[in-house]
Amino acid sequence: MLVSLLISWSNNDRPLQYSIFKDKSLIRSVDLWKAGSSKKIIEVINSEQQLLKLIKSVNEIVIVNYKKFVDYFGIIDSVNIYDYPGEINDHQEFINENFDEFKKEWQVLRYKASNTYHNLEKRGVFLEHKLMKLKYNMDTFSGRSNSVGFNVQGCNKEFNIRHHNYRNNIFIHFDWIAADHRIASIMSGDKDLISCYENSDPYTHIVNILDGQVERDQCKSEFMQAVYGLNPNHEILTVFPEFREWISSKVDDLNKDGYVRSILGRKYVTDKSIKGNRRAFNSIMQGSVAHAMNNTIHKVEKELGDIILTEQHDSLTVCVNEFIAFNAIKTISDIMIRPLEGILPYDFTMPLKIHVGKKWREYKQVKEVR
Repeated sequence: MLVSLLISWSNNDRPLQYSIFKDKSLIRSVDLWKAGSSKKIIEVINSEQQLLKLIKSVNEIVIVNYKKFVDYFGIIDSVNIYDYPGEINDHQEFINENFDEFKKEWQVLRYKASNTYHNLEKRGVFLEHKLMKLKYNMDTFSGRSNSVGFNVQGCNKEFNIRHHNYRNNIFIHFDWIAADHRIASIMSGDKDLISCYENSDPYTHIVNILDGQVERDQCKSEFMQAVYGLNPNHEILTVFPEFREWISSKVDDLNKDGYVRSILGRKYVTDKSIKGNRRAFNSIMQGSVAHAMNNTIHKVEKELGDIILTEQHDSLTVCVNEFIAFNAIKTISDIMIRPLEGILPYDFTMPLKIHVGKKWREYKQVKEVR
């Protein structure tokens, strides 16, 4: 039996109503706030307490949009939680349409990552001497996080960003090498694309095949345009024939079934337009990297505590003091090289580069891990 909790939220992320389902049967529906009310009344407080008590009494529960839940109610870690992203209008219709998608491994990773993002938001970061509060949105189409409000993910080196603990003054930056296409190499099974990561990357590999006649940046630009533009007939993709065929097969899936799935089975739906197909296809790779990052930040926080400054989609920046820097590099490298270890039924690595510095985004490369 699977319990599902669906909450309707106001524009300011205040819970308005919750509905409890066991399997597909509605058990109860409770209004948490009355229309026009600006303060909690005793009935509302009791309802919230009953809600938390119910969650702790079940073994497995799907909480739709757990990130909003944890920001409002606090972290719940006593049950197996599956976080399903979504906005709800009709609860029963939502259950009927999405129930088969409710219990997936990627939703467990979203739940775990939500707790880490929640902690990052509570701590914030310093900009010069001002503490800046953070807000991470996990409900992008692909599932990658989006830093809203103060956009720490997009700050360049002109911003003097610091960890909230001033003693953690060494920046360590871990950057997956061509992460989207690494995921694609595994999903497509292209032997040449897989093997090029042993000591290189797809763009440098193409340059070498062409005997250096084309600059790497040009190769990278054309390769990415061909892939993200869903153009499997582009000449540059002939270097990776199985990858090329995989792209064509995904286009067929989109046109036939109307959706494709990430490496952990998250569904991305298209309206079958060119734009819709590109968006869904790109999310196979970007969403799979998001799964890997969700698991990474959860594990890093669990192993090393409060050292994460922020993640930036396919890279992670932590701040440490000099006494634990070596251990942090070793521990995080081991996590990030196999970010989905124990989750997928097969083993694969995601190579990464490691940079160190004393200032935000002013780093020097110290190591590659493959």
